[in-house]
Amino acid sequence: MATEKNGKTTQAKDVKHTQRTTATQQRSNTHTEGSKLAQAGKRDAREAGADLRAARDAEAARRADLAEGASDLTRAEDLERVAGKVGQLSEII
Repeated sequence: MATEKNGKTTQAKDVKHTQRTTATQQRSNTHTEGSKLAQAGKRDAREAGADLRAARDAEAARRADLAEGASDLTRAEDLERVAGKVGQLSEII
């Protein structure tokens, strides 16, 4: 809908205004999407940090269990040696 104003049409102004509005909306949408992606990235980083802490705790527990198992094995070997010595002594006595 073009109207004459001082010999110029307002249709061209309307088109330029619409283009500016559309460009502004696109920038706003891009900013909003970027903001959402940034928030998702921060959330993922926090979750990854929690996963790493859980993995470290699990590794610490595994090492403790391994050390405990080695200690139990050493004690069992020591008890076996003692039992063998006691058996040898009981044969002598």
